[in-house]
Amino acid sequence: MRIAFILIFIFALVASIFLLYLPLEWGLMDDSEYVNSIHFFFDRYSWFEAMRLRVLEHSTVDFKAGIMRPSFWLYTATIYQLPVTLAYFVRLFFYLVILILGVSFLRSSSTKQVSGLFYLFAVFCFFSIRSLYDGIALISLQEFSGLFFIIIGYAIYFFPENEKVSTTRLFISILLLLIGVGFKPPYVWVLFFFSIGLWFSDKRKIEALALFLFACFFLWFSAELAKKGFYSQEIYRFEVSRVLKTILYSFQHFFPVLLVFISGFMFSFQVKLKKISFESLLTNRSRYIGLQIFFSGIMYLFTLLPRGIGVGYGYYFCPPIALIVLGILLIYSNLTAQIVFKKTRLGLSGMLFSAFVALFLCVYSNNSFVNRTIAIDAFKRWAISNNIESTVLYTNSYEVAIRLKEIFRIRTGEEFKGKILSLIEATKNIPSSGYYLVFSDQVEPKKNSMVNLLWQRGSASLYRIEKN
Repeated sequence: MRIAFILIFIFALVASIFLLYLPLEWGLMDDSEYVNSIHFFFDRYSWFEAMRLRVLEHSTVDFKAGIMRPSFWLYTATIYQLPVTLAYFVRLFFYLVILILGVSFLRSSSTKQVSGLFYLFAVFCFFSIRSLYDGIALISLQEFSGLFFIIIGYAIYFFPENEKVSTTRLFISILLLLIGVGFKPPYVWVLFFFSIGLWFSDKRKIEALALFLFACFFLWFSAELAKKGFYSQEIYRFEVSRVLKTILYSFQHFFPVLLVFISGFMFSFQVKLKKISFESLLTNRSRYIGLQIFFSGIMYLFTLLPRGIGVGYGYYFCPPIALIVLGILLIYSNLTAQIVFKKTRLGLSGMLFSAFVALFLCVYSNNSFVNRTIAIDAFKRWAISNNIESTVLYTNSYEVAIRLKEIFRIRTGEEFKGKILSLIEATKNIPSSGYYLVFSDQVEPKKNSMVNLLWQRGSASLYRIEKN
């Protein structure tokens, strides 16, 4: 146990130094839009009135889009008031809490005859979940924020494991779970399985029934809203090709975790299983919480199937993978009478390699957080020195063009004097002059349209376009 927490401390220290070293900036997803909206309201109104107007604006847009996420409205109205560096440290804090509580669940639920290195194995399991790192890197991800509150809600209910859950503890736990569900509707499956546990295991039938009915209403309301939204109608379509695309891409994110499981279960642990009846599954809190968390993750993943998730959207898998992994670890540790660690190099090497691969892909892949941060910083420096009316900068992403303008406005307090335009189908419609900023996840233009490459920074390349 001590080794696991030492490793978490080292990760926290290295990650903190890393964040302080990087030229941190708001991301290209939604951050700059939220920051500019915050500045607009808070520069004109009192704090409470600005909060009300900001939440009202965000909720109005979301209802038209077909999205129900009230917790996220309050979250964006709060975190984007912070300096960008502090906002990233808040996300790192979220990650560390998820990690620490995940391991602590095992400490409370496991038998005393468990090797301390089993907790180190659990840390490696969480380290190998690549999409969890996206939660630190992308401040606007509601999936990660919701997971933070879901884990804390379970922790309030779970600890201490041997005491009966008081009404106050139960109320606080349910409140935190509701906040988590308010970030992302698929988290509603947590409420369903939690209410089943309350009914059969805790004999809290009134609370269980109320929570179950609320979950049914929330699921119905979210589904009806999604049917009418311009955004939700576009991204959620039940087609075989989209389902297969999501399944295939999910394997890429499950693969590092699977390697850690194989390394631990097959090569590193000797296990004696307990003989457990079905009835005992419902009377032991740690056992049925493990089942709740596991099946919540499975149903969350099932909900994502029509989304057609592909490259660049792996953060959608953050909640289901984390819940499934935690559920398996809880069930496994509680159904074993003894877990003894075998000192095999193959097992340890497999765990280390899998966790390293997930971390490396997040930090140093072409379109990683680090490379994207360096690229945005390079753009800011270039834009400040080329802030003249004749400057025309093209990107082949409409959203990126908008975000770059907003980031420049945030950092300089003025509008970019030139033009930043999106260029659709960049390989066919290259203009005769101007600049072209290409990120690694975008389509490269035809090389014969380029005179020269001005610079490459992180995940971006800047070309100067002239007539052939």
